[in-house]
Amino acid sequence: MEDLAAENRTLRKMAAVPDNYGIDLAQIKLNSDKKIETYTKLIKVLQDDNYKLEEERARLKHMLKQQSILYTNNTPWDRHPKLTPEELAKVDQYVMRMQTGEASEPADFYKLKKENASLKA
Repeated sequence: MEDLAAENRTLRKMAAVPDNYGIDLAQIKLNSDKKIETYTKLIKVLQDDNYKLEEERARLKHMLKQQSILYTNNTPWDRHPKLTPEELAKVDQYVMRMQTGEASEPADFYKLKKENASLKA
């Protein structure tokens, strides 16, 4: 430390810089700590985004495998010629959810309406 201080004094004399002129080291450390904290937060956000994207990629890959199984023997428009492509996609999604056990058969609308009326009464 003494060597560094002596070198600093010598350089100040050579450059004709007064002894009271300088940069507050605490401020430099504070700015550095803020940058580190900012980058740490950014890394966390990017890791979360990466995790979500990996989950979505795995889900889409699984959906592609399921659709390839659905379409091995026929094309979607052969199965239901009156449906639009959007409607076919909804049907396929519903079928895939039923295969995985995430969805059940659609409820009877009349039963739901009757139950709703009885609950209102």
